[in-house]
Amino acid sequence: MVRFVESHCHRPAARLDVTLGIAPPGTINPFAELDGLYKQILSSVDDIQLTLRVLSFYTSVPSLVGYFGPKPSISAELFLLLEEGDIDIALTHLSSIVSYDESSSMVEILHASFVDFLSDKRRSNEFYIDMASTRTEFACRTLQYVKGPDGIAGTVLTLIIS
Repeated sequence: MVRFVESHCHRPAARLDVTLGIAPPGTINPFAELDGLYKQILSSVDDIQLTLRVLSFYTSVPSLVGYFGPKPSISAELFLLLEEGDIDIALTHLSSIVSYDESSSMVEILHASFVDFLSDKRRSNEFYIDMASTRTEFACRTLQYVKGPDGIAGTVLTLIIS
């Protein structure tokens, strides 16, 4: 972003206005270099569908460490219908932009701009995550865990997600 604003071929004030959304970008993209870096990192992933599924969970519902009752607990992998170890596999090549602690299952997106990238189809293209659809899917899945065979169950599960 700094390189974009500091360009010697353009007026820095005008470039800053573009990055702040004050002025329309026109044909220039202030995020081109950053987007290229994110695309390069994501292109190194072996199973991009798995990785995007995991990222969609942690980026679209980061506050879903919700209470759904006393015990038992459910892991993020079980919630996502994945096998044990899949989250570690999905995030292995993303250590420069995502921090994952396998022992605590804590995932932290290290750059807010990465979430912005993933949620903007024009910027991310094939790596796009539709946050609204993802939230709806996860809300439905949460209700499946809460719902009992005869309606809403009296006990609720604790989701261990972040």
